[in-house]
Amino acid sequence: MTPPSDLPPYRVRAALPSETGDLVNIGTSTGLFSKEEADLLLRQTLEDLHAGRLGDGHVVLVIEDPRVPGGLGWAYASLDPKSNGVWDLWWIGVMPSRHGSGLGTLLLASVEEYVKREHGRVLVIETSALPALAATRRFYERRGYMASGTVPDFYGDGDAKVTFAKTLHASTRHTGPNTNPTNVREATAADLPAIVELAMALGRQHQGYDPERFTIDAFGATPVLIERTYRDFFEEALRDANSMLYVGDRSGEVVGYVFGRVEEASFIDLSPRAGWIHDVYVRGSARGEGLGERLLDQAISALRGHGVREIMLSVSPMNGPARRLFEGRGFGVTMLECRLRTR
Repeated sequence: MTPPSDLPPYRVRAALPSETGDLVNIGTSTGLFSKEEADLLLRQTLEDLHAGRLGDGHVVLVIEDPRVPGGLGWAYASLDPKSNGVWDLWWIGVMPSRHGSGLGTLLLASVEEYVKREHGRVLVIETSALPALAATRRFYERRGYMASGTVPDFYGDGDAKVTFAKTLHASTRHTGPNTNPTNVREATAADLPAIVELAMALGRQHQGYDPERFTIDAFGATPVLIERTYRDFFEEALRDANSMLYVGDRSGEVVGYVFGRVEEASFIDLSPRAGWIHDVYVRGSARGEGLGERLLDQAISALRGHGVREIMLSVSPMNGPARRLFEGRGFGVTMLECRLRTR
């Protein structure tokens, strides 16, 4: 979404593992959490999210000013698995020094847009009825949220819980012509944070298939080190004439990417010089629109431009949608990877 014209060019994006400490500090700075509570609630949630322990249906969004380093606020929401498209907003907070600047409004609107893209129907928010949270309750009311219930003494004696809810308009993403087209373009250095996030999500997806085979956190690497390694790798790819890196850009948000490279002939693998497509990934909210096909076709075209006779890729046998995509473009099986456990 486009911020109001009188605001700086704020950007909302997914959180990165390396930001966990800074985001916890933002939570503590609001005065709503003690340090111990922030570590128990906020830090643990962020660490579980980045480690893939929460699964699908969870999102942490960060708002930032691209001109200065660091996030200015963040929000965490998740799908209620027992509901029909109901999401809970568990946390939204902005640095106190930025209160009143419109950041909270933009961040909340971005959460709503994300939920709608995931076919969510209702966003629910719970907060305290204490006088100290009166401004927070007014913030929700002014943005279309209605108080839908109160539980006395929920948080403690005299501290009731107030529940707010807002019905969201259904997403039009799959109805009629695409009114928000996604552009496939060459990646730039500015895209690296989003590409790293998507690459790590792809790695966690493969870990979910077989954690003994796919070890994104091999050798005791920390999430911060893994993130840095990915960034260094893709920075080098941008400078490498034999590599190609494209992204799917939806109104300034990177929602998918493809990475390929020309690999020289290998005597060990008995393989000729060929183009390899190593990564194709599309964010869940952007799937079903043909972006994966467009990214794949762009990679094929770019690699053909390098004069290769063959284009290769590998895919997990458990990734049915990807296999159908590749087979539909004419890729055939040439090798089956086998594994023997020795202990």
